[in-house]
Amino acid sequence: MLTRDLILFYSKAFTRDNIPLARKLLNKQNNRISAHDAVQISFWSGMCLMLLIVLVYIIVLCEAQRDDWIQEIGSSSPIYYCTAIITYIVFATGFCIQVFKSHSINYTFIFEVDHSYKLNQYQLYKSAFMMLTIWLFCLTGHVAKVKFDVAAID
Repeated sequence: MLTRDLILFYSKAFTRDNIPLARKLLNKQNNRISAHDAVQISFWSGMCLMLLIVLVYIIVLCEAQRDDWIQEIGSSSPIYYCTAIITYIVFATGFCIQVFKSHSINYTFIFEVDHSYKLNQYQLYKSAFMMLTIWLFCLTGHVAKVKFDVAAID
């Protein structure tokens, strides 16, 4: 009942009462995501959000034990830039695959990808969130170590 009403409304508003076209367009926007991928994406994005909050708290609100903590973090910033770019590339690849699928572009043929193993955008987003969580964990630990002047564990 609700689905039929939604299709009728969509057809009247966007396709000039063409119900088959409205049904096709609505189904095209319905990207199937597995429950397993959705749970993992939610978990990893939540971890990223919590680590980001902790990082902002450490940087802004906590008082530093040393005055040169920003210079020491800056000396290791090329490592963080490089890994951030790799994580960004994984996010961007997932976005490109999502755009290609929404416009029915055969990206497996264009990029000569093996047809037996297709990677969907949700798997790439999941991998990118895992990488971002590890990256934020390392950055937060490094900032906390430098700002609070904690000696290395031997």
